[in-house]
Amino acid sequence: MRQHQQKRGIELETLEAIKIDPRLETLFIEILTIFKEHQINLIVNEYTDAPFTYKIEKNKAIQHQYLTKIKSIVESNGFTYIKPDMSSFKDEDYFDHNHLNHIGSEKYSTLLGHTLKGLL
Repeated sequence: MRQHQQKRGIELETLEAIKIDPRLETLFIEILTIFKEHQINLIVNEYTDAPFTYKIEKNKAIQHQYLTKIKSIVESNGFTYIKPDMSSFKDEDYFDHNHLNHIGSEKYSTLLGHTLKGLL
């Protein structure tokens, strides 16, 4: 399975862009507004896909642009956006392209806990 995933990561087509559907962006902003109206302190957590997922540099750049847009929306609505440093995670920590296995889950739980603790 891991070999297939790694091969697929290499063979992914070059993305032209990741566009946020305007209807979904509006809905996301409406949800953020509801949280704000109810004085709920929302923290949005960016999650990183397995390292093999974005082998093509252009795809990494497009993904980064997409996530930067999401971060901007979150922060412009007064909420916290976090991205725990998952640079130590390896393909072996994942079950597939974006789901952690039990070892990766344990590592991530600890990492997320430390990140959130820093916000308290």
